[in-house]
Amino acid sequence: MVGAVRVRRKYYRCGGCAQGVVPFDSWAGVGKSHLTIGACRLACLAAAAWSFDKASEHLHEFCGLSISDQTIRRVADAEGTRAAEWLDTAYAATTKFTRAAGAGMQTEFSGDGTMVNTIEGWKEMRVTSLARRRPGKGVDPCAWEQVEHRVLPKAEARLVTARFAECEQVGAMWKAQATRLGLGDGTGVSVLCDGAKWIWNQIGRALPRSEEVVDIYHLSEHVHRCAGVLGGEHTPAAAAWADRTMMDLIRHGSGPTLSGLEGLLASWDKQRPAAQKALLSLIGYIRDNRTRMNYADRLKRGLAIGSGQIEGACKTVVGRRLKLNCARWRPERAQHLVALPSLQYSDLWQNYWSARAA
Repeated sequence: MVGAVRVRRKYYRCGGCAQGVVPFDSWAGVGKSHLTIGACRLACLAAAAWSFDKASEHLHEFCGLSISDQTIRRVADAEGTRAAEWLDTAYAATTKFTRAAGAGMQTEFSGDGTMVNTIEGWKEMRVTSLARRRPGKGVDPCAWEQVEHRVLPKAEARLVTARFAECEQVGAMWKAQATRLGLGDGTGVSVLCDGAKWIWNQIGRALPRSEEVVDIYHLSEHVHRCAGVLGGEHTPAAAAWADRTMMDLIRHGSGPTLSGLEGLLASWDKQRPAAQKALLSLIGYIRDNRTRMNYADRLKRGLAIGSGQIEGACKTVVGRRLKLNCARWRPERAQHLVALPSLQYSDLWQNYWSARAA
């Protein structure tokens, strides 16, 4: 804004050991990247939002900082490594979450995966979201207009992490995280997920006493997919059948709906194998998750029945940055970089950089 600022500084070299030193750089807090902590913070902020070349252009435009795309990449990689370790181990990373407690406060746990293009092929990045918020206003599950348009309170605290990891590794991280956050065996915790078996298996180990809930939107996808096969895609008949089935599941749970679907399967035309397959798939999904569809009770209590927290985290933390056009990552660099938007989404950006500057 005021033009280029030139700083003259002296360089000293020891005649005995041949080591060089720039006293001014040490005084100013300039590290090996030749950036101060403040400049590192700006570089990481830009790297978390744009490709490295665009980050370089925008930094120059916004504040006159001339930092090459390669320097931004190196800084973001190094700081992402530190940030991931800080999220996993630092007391300050959990303070906001643990303090968001009190009468009526609900703890929501969600886990999901999203694919990232790497030089080793498409790899699944597992995302975990923990949130605390107060219940909303209870609604009558029979009043669909109230269910469809209700708005829950915003989360007062959340903690998001993302990893390339196998199922067992993720489960171990969940267990460690639950211990670190004082969640114990999961009593009072709502786990909202898409119905993937590996998630429920690991939750059974990490949070065995939690209240498990299948995300209503993933359930709706299965129901509408089946309806499209039975009645034709985008037809009024298919839409009506899907709506009736969803309302039955919300109001009455899985038992009556399963009985109805099994009766429909028994009477269905055997000459339509695709329809039979679709019905079998839906019946299997509902049967596997029949104890996780207590929607009516949760609606009355003002609790969430959808995993919007994790869907938002997957899009914002991973998708917005790692899925840019033509992006193809080295797995370790993607792993490091994703820690930066994780800090932002967890509202811990200021906390992390305050600790770095201390």
